[in-house]
Amino acid sequence: MGNPLQSASILELGESPGLSRRITLRIPKILGNLLIYLFSLVLLYGIKKHSLILDVNYLLFLPIYLAAWLVGGIISGKFRFRRSVSILSYLNQIYTSLLVSLGVVAFLINEYSSLNLSRLIVIGSLSSASLIEIVLYIYKNRIQLIENGKEKTNFSFTAPIIDISLLTWVLFFLYNSKIGFGNIDENHSILLIGTYLSWLLSAFITHQFSTYTPNTIVWNAISLQLKFYLLIIAMMSFIVYILQIDSSYRLLYLTVIIIYSAWSFIIMFFLYIGKLPQKTDDVTTDFMHAFEVKTPTLKAHELNQTETKYKLFKAYPNNSPVQQKLEFIYFKEYPDIFNFIERRIDLTTFDMDKTSVLRTRDIYNIQVFPDEFLELFINLHKLNDIRRINEYFIEVNRILCTGGAFVGNFEPIKNRYERFRNKFPFILAHTLYLIDFIWKRIFPKLPVLRNLYFLLTKGNDRALSLAEGLGRLYYCGFEVIDLKIINNLCYFVARKVDRPSFNSNPSFSVIIKLLRTGRNGKPIYVYKLRTMHPYSEFLQEFVYNYSGLVKGDKFDNDFRVTTWGSFLRRYWIDEIPMLLNLIKGDIKLIGVRPLSQQKLNLYNEDYRKRRYNYKPGLIPPYYVDLPESLDETVQSEVNYLNKYDKNKFGTDIKYFFKAFNNIVINKRRSA
Repeated sequence: MGNPLQSASILELGESPGLSRRITLRIPKILGNLLIYLFSLVLLYGIKKHSLILDVNYLLFLPIYLAAWLVGGIISGKFRFRRSVSILSYLNQIYTSLLVSLGVVAFLINEYSSLNLSRLIVIGSLSSASLIEIVLYIYKNRIQLIENGKEKTNFSFTAPIIDISLLTWVLFFLYNSKIGFGNIDENHSILLIGTYLSWLLSAFITHQFSTYTPNTIVWNAISLQLKFYLLIIAMMSFIVYILQIDSSYRLLYLTVIIIYSAWSFIIMFFLYIGKLPQKTDDVTTDFMHAFEVKTPTLKAHELNQTETKYKLFKAYPNNSPVQQKLEFIYFKEYPDIFNFIERRIDLTTFDMDKTSVLRTRDIYNIQVFPDEFLELFINLHKLNDIRRINEYFIEVNRILCTGGAFVGNFEPIKNRYERFRNKFPFILAHTLYLIDFIWKRIFPKLPVLRNLYFLLTKGNDRALSLAEGLGRLYYCGFEVIDLKIINNLCYFVARKVDRPSFNSNPSFSVIIKLLRTGRNGKPIYVYKLRTMHPYSEFLQEFVYNYSGLVKGDKFDNDFRVTTWGSFLRRYWIDEIPMLLNLIKGDIKLIGVRPLSQQKLNLYNEDYRKRRYNYKPGLIPPYYVDLPESLDETVQSEVNYLNKYDKNKFGTDIKYFFKAFNNIVINKRRSA
């Protein structure tokens, strides 16, 4: 048998080629790094001394400089062979090497040398070499960084560029307006270098520019930002103190750093932190694009107002205890609520063991029920206090059997206004309501500001419109059976008819687009200003069945329209964005109104086929004849088309001036 020790030696020798290859690969890397530092030293010396030939002091300083470079590189580990390293790990190596090198230089000069050296050259050469290392690393690994960013983005490249640009602009303003570039001395130069190094070091320590994930908590992100700025201010205060900058400049410089921190925080909040998703499903306003409002199919309602009570499909004996328990136990103190429920629901058809009555805002109290277990669910806590209303509705939908009844309540904006009027004197009531409306109605709808609102209020006592409250029910698979205002709250009875919609929450865009039928049946999108509350598009069938169409082919007393929306409609301002359709050629100036396919299906087939032969118009015959019913609207369009077939140009001119006269001269307003 061979000697085990001899075998081990053979194995070690067998690995030596790989070891030699690694050493060979490291030598060019170390030499290249050395050249960077020597170049940086000569560059700073040339800038300061206006010569590239080192004098005696700096030739004697060169061994100290090289020793600092070597110790910094060894301790930081940047000379080690690694096939790949992340940018954060590399930054860690660079700033560790820089701090160690500065420390070694300071120690050796103070202890063993009395050389007359410029602090700008000493500190600046080491700092600029570190920056060159970072730039070269990013350039060399740019493709890999881009690919890694596509796979898993954990570092933002845009944010630091924006932030360093802001810092540079603020410093430029300081030196240009207050100090003067001609007054920049060595201390100010070191101060500038220290500022950028403090920025870089603080960013690394706090992970300032790591990308936020959807799970990032906003308060944590804000806390991280504040730590970043406080660390910069603390470091700069220390540097200013060490350099013994003049007191007037010292205060001015720190003030500028604080101003930078404030502006940087605002910009980063609006660009990044403000976009973090909140634990709420409130609709946010989107100003950047037109949201498509889809029109549901109008169909006959299975349950109309003439029916007395809603019955569950299952049948139970007439002595079901549900009615007795609700009346004499659960709603003993609330007879009005019981009468409302009993008026619209046949309680004898529901099982008491599958009935639940709660007063809770905690969704956990609902999640404990099995799927499709309950037949009747009643929650007396108002929806305004529930942070994620859609999630709550979805859970209720889950626990109810098909056809199961859901009773709840919320305070609509109109009744909220009445509450203020009844509680306070007139002027105070309107003032407080205005503040309440801005804070609890407008803020939750606006980007960034909504984050502040939900951080401070947790969504408690949110202002909801009647359309939004009911629209969310339809969005989550319910159908409203009845409504009633009791003690300023809107109580509703709804039944489960479908599974919830899992589409993204509706946008509350200023401009909306609606799918309409153009010439030859071609689908087109027409643009309008939004005039309705959020979720209103899910209530079209509800409004149609309970209100019907009246004057002008419009819904009667459409509660979905906002107050400012009524103003826009009254003066036809909401149709101004349709000018874009006119420019695109989808419509012409005068012509029949562009309608949805659902509305067109209300017309007889012969007229519908004829209508397809014409391009819709921005100004329809409606503005001329002002019809008050669907039949009159159709007749108005037929009259226009008959005249248009005989004289296209002349008819459009006449209709244009008649419409102009109605709107501007006679001040006829839209219903």
